[in-house]
Amino acid sequence: MPAYTSSRLPLENTPRGIRPIHRVTRSLAVVAAALGLILGSAPSAHASIVNMDVDGTGTDYTGPGLLGTPGMTWNYQTAGNGTYGPFLDSTNSNSGVTMTLTGMTKQSNLGGVAPVGFEALYTGYLYFNNASLVLNGLDPNLTYDVVFFSGFSDNGGTRHYGAEITHEDTMLRSYANLGTGGATTLSEGQNYVHFRDLSPTISGSLAFSMKRNETVDPIIPGFAVGTVGVVNGFQLVAVPEPAIMGLLCLGGLVLAARRRRAA
Repeated sequence: MPAYTSSRLPLENTPRGIRPIHRVTRSLAVVAAALGLILGSAPSAHASIVNMDVDGTGTDYTGPGLLGTPGMTWNYQTAGNGTYGPFLDSTNSNSGVTMTLTGMTKQSNLGGVAPVGFEALYTGYLYFNNASLVLNGLDPNLTYDVVFFSGFSDNGGTRHYGAEITHEDTMLRSYANLGTGGATTLSEGQNYVHFRDLSPTISGSLAFSMKRNETVDPIIPGFAVGTVGVVNGFQLVAVPEPAIMGLLCLGGLVLAARRRRAA
């Protein structure tokens, strides 16, 4: 019976700078185990969204918004000033996030027009002259994206109600281009604004000041600006940490190495 011969190269016969394949595979397995451990303990906020729609009578919104998928959970705001929540996240779990409104009044069903497919999201709104919206209960170790839906057009779409929304030194403006000649789909800067990579305070808060947009729409300059500012709802989502993204890349390398070895 012939003697068994190993296909592995002795370490002394391995070209310098190249590790034996079994050691490389073992190292990748360790990385994969670490990846699973860290991702398994990552906060659920990485995968969930907090959605809020200002309720219009009989028009609760259930679609995807700018983020997410149809059928996910939305929270419905039915009043103005006060503190509300904690809100449910998109998976119907308690997010721990609350909202405090100051200087706002809730309004429903005044007609007007909205982006196609998002009519229920834009029917109800909070209106204001000078107001604030504070999100509480956030993780101070994470960063967040916040999308504010903001737009209402009345008088046959000839007057646009948008908002100027400010967080710290960043001001974003919506022109509420919802009428004839305006945006008929979701359009950043027209009927929503998108704040990116915001860091909460140590107490876990993000504060926004809001007022009416007094700037004439550059796309349709002949249309009048609104006499108040409006917000129709928001979406809040935690941004994946760089370490998590790096581990996801390493996980991809592990899978690629296994496929190459199997081939």
